[in-house]
Amino acid sequence: MNTIGSGVIDYCYLCEEGDMVYPDSESLMRNLYDMMLIRRFEEVVARMYGMGHIGGFCHLYIGQEAVVVGVFSEICVPEDQVITS
Repeated sequence: MNTIGSGVIDYCYLCEEGDMVYPDSESLMRNLYDMMLIRRFEEVVARMYGMGHIGGFCHLYIGQEAVVVGVFSEICVPEDQVITS
């Protein structure tokens, strides 16, 4: 599957059959919500780490929210299993 376009407006996929598939606005809004939720969580974690409430090392994911949301929006079905490190 190849991604065509450079932004949300012209975002679509070119399927194996050559058909263009555009995500619906509900899916795009859900992805945006998920990215914003992850960002807010990371900001809270950063503040807590800075205040010394989290010990050890804290590796933040700020700026990379689209990666996880994009991957999970395409592969997450009940039978999928994802392992991260």
